[in-house]
Amino acid sequence: MDTNKGHANARVIAEVAIAAPVERVWEALRDPRQVRRWFGWDYEGIEAEIDEIFGERATADDDEHDLRFADGDRYRLRPLQGGTLVQVTRAALGDGPGPDGGYDEIDEGWLTFTQQLRFLLERHDGQDRRTLFLDGAARSPAAFPPADALGIGALASVLPGDLYRTATALGEELGGEVWFRSDNQLGVTVDGWGDALLILLAVPPGARSEHGGAQLVVTTYGLPGVAFLELRERWEAWWSQRYG
Repeated sequence: MDTNKGHANARVIAEVAIAAPVERVWEALRDPRQVRRWFGWDYEGIEAEIDEIFGERATADDDEHDLRFADGDRYRLRPLQGGTLVQVTRAALGDGPGPDGGYDEIDEGWLTFTQQLRFLLERHDGQDRRTLFLDGAARSPAAFPPADALGIGALASVLPGDLYRTATALGEELGGEVWFRSDNQLGVTVDGWGDALLILLAVPPGARSEHGGAQLVVTTYGLPGVAFLELRERWEAWWSQRYG
């Protein structure tokens, strides 16, 4: 199989180093039960979506560790000292930045999911998850950027891999590690939620509304059911007042 066919004009939208062998990362991309532990978030149709995207409509080269999806999106794995380099590519854009100034929600989604894959393999391998997903347009300018609205804007100066501790606008103190940061996303681990991963996405003004928007994914492993329900209730209440 020619795994380079159609790749010359592809855009690299994410390169993530994962501290796990190539064979282990590949297994997490190919086994539907394991994909369920990192891809997307909990909702009623997630299993069917995984079967379609990663099974029925995907082409896999097990020798090259190359996974191509029906729309041309692609995962490529390469050995790296101490682990694996995961590269995600998509088809090249047309001329110009596009209607939303270059913002692309699918690009952002693949980055989120690949960081969730890394979190699973490095911190919670073999564990099932429970997620909280919140999304919406900012109701006012005060709700954007969402990190500032949440009271964690100062984390922009904390380097990935460094520890942090901060109070949020909910009156809740968070602490853990800054997991990653990109132009539109911030990911942090949260010790107090059983070593969870919180990813906050800022959707630029114009992509959804004049004030912009936000998306939040919290991935938990082993957090007791009552604690998770309390977490969801707190954050949904705060979110609904600012995004809709």
